[in-house]
Amino acid sequence: ILAQADRDIGLCVDYGNAAKTADKYGTMAQLLPHGTSVHAKPDMPNDQIDTADLNRCLELTQAAGFSGPLILIVGETDKEWERAMALKEEIAVSY
Repeated sequence: ILAQADRDIGLCVDYGNAAKTADKYGTMAQLLPHGTSVHAKPDMPNDQIDTADLNRCLELTQAAGFSGPLILIVGETDKEWERAMALKEEIAVSY
């Protein structure tokens, strides 16, 4: 679709939306080389970041050579700032 467009179009790769496909990591691997931004939304069961999943997503992002912005997405919660800061800190460890 991007190749057929007659103008420059950006692509936001969303970790959360990729999780809704049959193969989250395969979908991300296909999209990330074309991405212009990333929505970094990890799985957060019980308000805890699934670090294994997040790290896998970040590894794929780096492997694709992505250099655009990572937008932190934490979902609807009354702990939005706590989650955002925890996500920022976790990303800083490995990205």
